[in-house]
Amino acid sequence: MPETTFQEYQDSPAERAALLAFLQRPRGLEPIQGSWEERLAHWWDENPFSHLHPYRGRVLMHRNQIVGYGGSIPTSYALEGRQVPAIVATTLDVSPEFPQAGLSILLKMRSLSLETPLCLTTPIPKLRQTLLKMGALAETQVLRRYFPMGHLAKFSRWPRLDATVRLTTRVQDVLSISRPYQKTDRLEKWHTPESLRWQLSTPTRQQTFIGAIDSSGTLHSFLILTPHHARGLPAWEILEAFTTRDDFSELHALTSAVTRQPSLLPSKALLITTASFPGDPTWRHSPALLTREQQVCHYFLMPESLREVPKHTVMAEGDFVV
Repeated sequence: MPETTFQEYQDSPAERAALLAFLQRPRGLEPIQGSWEERLAHWWDENPFSHLHPYRGRVLMHRNQIVGYGGSIPTSYALEGRQVPAIVATTLDVSPEFPQAGLSILLKMRSLSLETPLCLTTPIPKLRQTLLKMGALAETQVLRRYFPMGHLAKFSRWPRLDATVRLTTRVQDVLSISRPYQKTDRLEKWHTPESLRWQLSTPTRQQTFIGAIDSSGTLHSFLILTPHHARGLPAWEILEAFTTRDDFSELHALTSAVTRQPSLLPSKALLITTASFPGDPTWRHSPALLTREQQVCHYFLMPESLREVPKHTVMAEGDFVV
């Protein structure tokens, strides 16, 4: 039997302990925030989509020890009103003694994408050209818009929320969603109250929810924001804007509320920013203070049956947010 083999990772208490030992080794890949125990529990134990796909990643074994790992998180997209199971690639970590192992793990994921959409939103730079050669859909350019907060926001022309809904910052107030997708004619994220709570509870990124709900607790539109810096100034970025309405006025009204009442957010900032991928009209007619193009790194490997289907991409995809 060869000393070095690739195996599909089979999650169990013993196997997870071995994986944690590898991930937590000295000079290993450090999690951005939280611990590896928290991250694995979030990906697999707490994930409301965990039942949609069994794949949890691939390990490189050397003399019965894990020396490489490429992770996987189940997720769900929507198309034509139905759920489409998908995989999020995460945490490619290989001991330096095995420099080619990362590519082998990625090639295995490519084979999975023949049947299941595969989302990669944090690939290391040296893998991005490889993903292009594999035929990945590369969503690498956004138009970022900047909106002033506080006193300057009073001069911006935004709509106001309709009287049939109220604003909430508590995802716990959401009892149902008007529908789990925005449009039927494109591939996009599938949302449930449980998946929203799961995304917002990630140990790796601070995210804040702003929603419009009716008297029955049904959610019609929401924003998910995260703190960042824009041109050196404290800001909040809208990672995701979702609405089941026929236009974007409710999303713009939620944004207006946040810009005029910065206290709705956990920390002070001077700007709200959005990032629109090509073809996304959500913010096209919004009163932006300025705009600029920006590079991002969202990649998607698609089965043949989905390669011609329009894809609605947002910043809050992949392990970028979970």
